[in-house]
Amino acid sequence: MTRTIDTQTELDDALSLGGDVEFIPGAGSDLTVGQGQARVHGPGTLTAVNDGCVSTSGDICITSVTGGTVYAFEQATIEEVTGGIVTAYDRSMIDTVNGGQVTARDETMIGTVNGGHVVAEAQAAISTVNGGDVYANDQATILTVTGGNVTATGNATITAVSGDARVTIDAGGSGVHVDAYDAAHITADSGTVTVHSPDVTVTSNGDAIINNEY
Repeated sequence: MTRTIDTQTELDDALSLGGDVEFIPGAGSDLTVGQGQARVHGPGTLTAVNDGCVSTSGDICITSVTGGTVYAFEQATIEEVTGGIVTAYDRSMIDTVNGGQVTARDETMIGTVNGGHVVAEAQAAISTVNGGDVYANDQATILTVTGGNVTATGNATITAVSGDARVTIDAGGSGVHVDAYDAAHITADSGTVTVHSPDVTVTSNGDAIINNEY
């Protein structure tokens, strides 16, 4: 049976002994993983990961990741990533990425990317990219890009690119489709770009299909 940990002192003592610490955060607890290896089970909330290595199981919420390494499985939720390395699987959800390195796989959902480096693979989805560097592969979907740098390949879909955002479609992205608005900058070696504004800049270096609809 997985034990419940309620206090930071108890968690720190357990982590300092080495090995995997498997636990459920106590109701209302305020726990931070800052060292060692932990397997965190839900339901419950882990306040922060600042260092160490954490993997999740069940309905667990991590409020903040500022460092360390996190593997999020099943229906885990991470509210904010500002540092560290996060790999999210299954139907996990990340609310906001402001920094760090994030890989979203399977059907992971990311709300907003403001910074950092994000890789979206398989059927992962990102609602909004305002900044940072994003790489979309496979059948990943990005709904809105208003800033930052996005590279797409495979069969990724970007529904709306606006502002002064920059999107690159790699040569292997024949199935990529991008809708571009405002003064967006698109570099396309393949795929399809639909242009919705005369201020959009498209540089086509390969077999990209450019459709003007304005």
